Amino acid sequence: MVILSVISPTVRVGAITTILDQQCSTVGGFYLNGIGASEPAGQTFTPTQTSVVAFSINIYSTSPFPTPMTAKILAGGIGGAVQGSVNFNVPAVFGLPSGDWFKVQFTSGVPVIPGSIYALDLTDNLASSGIKWNGCKDSYPGGKAYSSGSYNTYNTVGASYSFKEYAFGLTVTPVATPDFSISSSLAAIPVTQGGSNTATITVTSINGLNSAVDLSASWVGSAPTGVTFTLPTPITPPSGSTATSPLIIVATGSASTGSFTLRVTGTSGLLSHDVIPDITIQVAAVTTSTTTPPTPATDWAVLSVSLSPSAPHVGDPVTFSMVVTALSSPGPFPQSFAAVCQIDGVSCGGGSHTYPGPLDTPFTVSAQTPWIATVGTHTLTWGVATIPVGQDPNKSNNMKSTTFTVAQASSQQTTTASSTASQAPDFQVNVSPPSQTVLQGETTSYAVDVAGLNGFNSQVSLSVSGLPPGANGVFSNPSGTPNFASTLTVILSGDVATGSYTLVVTGSGGGLSHVANLVLTVNAAVVTQTSASSTETVASSTQTSSDLTSMIQQNQLLILAAVVLLAAVIIAVALRGRRKPTSTTN
Repeated sequence: MVILSVISPTVRVGAITTILDQQCSTVGGFYLNGIGASEPAGQTFTPTQTSVVAFSINIYSTSPFPTPMTAKILAGGIGGAVQGSVNFNVPAVFGLPSGDWFKVQFTSGVPVIPGSIYALDLTDNLASSGIKWNGCKDSYPGGKAYSSGSYNTYNTVGASYSFKEYAFGLTVTPVATPDFSISSSLAAIPVTQGGSNTATITVTSINGLNSAVDLSASWVGSAPTGVTFTLPTPITPPSGSTATSPLIIVATGSASTGSFTLRVTGTSGLLSHDVIPDITIQVAAVTTSTTTPPTPATDWAVLSVSLSPSAPHVGDPVTFSMVVTALSSPGPFPQSFAAVCQIDGVSCGGGSHTYPGPLDTPFTVSAQTPWIATVGTHTLTWGVATIPVGQDPNKSNNMKSTTFTVAQASSQQTTTASSTASQAPDFQVNVSPPSQTVLQGETTSYAVDVAGLNGFNSQVSLSVSGLPPGANGVFSNPSGTPNFASTLTVILSGDVATGSYTLVVTGSGGGLSHVANLVLTVNAAVVTQTSASSTETVASSTQTSSDLTSMIQQNQLLILAAVVLLAAVIIAVALRGRRKPTSTTN
């Protein structure tokens, strides 16, 4: 016996039948590695019939024993109320090696509401990982796969498991009834005391409705004082189209402040709909604020972007560069800035760099890692920004792009040698390490490597710029034919200014020019006072002894005369002392 429910007059009823209602049956793409280890696990679906009588799932079992399982139909999806269930067993090693369809019949039809969301929820009663559920390659718009309580995202539209849902119900054809929907362009309308604001109320015709719709509005809960609204009515949407009316909110200078709820309703005959959710009217007090002018910042500009080689072939390593400058600045140089390189929207380098100054000085930045050319049309974009980002006074010149095409290699270019021969000769300049730290008065060095590309055999001359005053740079090999190596030695005077400097090594030759940036950091020299004083004392003592010896050698006669005179005085005093005293008699 089949019990039929009362049928709405808005539907047309056909024959009772068993049908394949919903499915996602193109097996592949991914699989659930063990239902019992991933519960809750299942597949949501949207039936079009009034009952579910059976389902099929594409699975395979790695268990050597039968696996008892339970299937439930849940209302609303994961964790919903149970509408019906059935217990079943999956035979041992079913579906090996890659899966097969396994059909399960409910003892009676599970009643469902067409168009609502349900879940086919599976439980492995052994809590094992032996039952594997294959995924579906196609997207199923009526539901999603889930495991461990979360929806899977195998692809951009959501993943589904391979399943089939069978219905036993009525073939129901909806009868279109004219209707309408109503909405607001703003869910919350802010307004300031003494001001006004407007939202747009839109009525949309459904199933050919073209009758007038009366609009009304009323406060829900407490009504604000000093706040009024205007809503022109009625409006008539053309069949299958829309009509609009402005909702104008006006607040007096002494209006109540706070949040208030306004309900907008549309009515056409027996049809009535509200804007959902109700509209929030936010009334704010008038405040006096002082606008703080933005902190002046450097105006960076990208002058040009380039690639080397300029016409790459498939497989070529390509170096991306840009030339940047500072057009204006409130502060001294050097300054740091942020650079961003993108090729077809994917990052190809950038980072923080130091601009040496002064204003309008071209400064080249190159991506450290070459891009390997692929066939097609590509867009190279370089951007520059202040640090912190976002304060540049003129952002219109912060970015520049160029488009280039890498052609597919011809069928005749079957070997590496022939492919290389068709590419333009070029070279590249590499410097290591990228930075050095040195004290005033010392020297440091960088290794410079010039490598030829595609048979380049012209002489390349090396130069360096960006050195601070009091510093000198010398190349061990100032020029040569690639491939060759050179050492850049930087010699600093004792009074060179401390700080970080960006040096630019330029290689020029064969009508081409390439650069490599490096950083030189100069720290103050350390003076040990005790050691210097001790040295000076020793030197002074040595000098004094030497001067005394020289004086003695140059004045021997004077010294001899002084000795003789001293001896005569001593003898005279001694003789006087030996004279007898004279007696006097009175």
